[in-house]
Amino acid sequence: MARKRSRIRDLVRWLLYKGARSYKIVYVDRSSEGSGYLRQTSIGRIAAIDSWAMHLDDGDTTIPFHRVVEIRDDKDNVVWSRWQKEKQ
Repeated sequence: MARKRSRIRDLVRWLLYKGARSYKIVYVDRSSEGSGYLRQTSIGRIAAIDSWAMHLDDGDTTIPFHRVVEIRDDKDNVVWSRWQKEKQ
């Protein structure tokens, strides 16, 4: 599991570095309002990244890497998906 989380983290950090702030992260929302629904946010809203999660600029939202389902570009094409077969 740690390898998959680090791949997601590395991709998000690379996209931030490249300035791709309009890309979207699709994740499972486990908050009381969401309770398992898929939500999305732009990469530009990420304020901090640590070893297990991303923290958004609202100061309240934390998205653990294990809840990330997809990363989409600005044209809504899937760049990374949890369900795509990854090469070892």
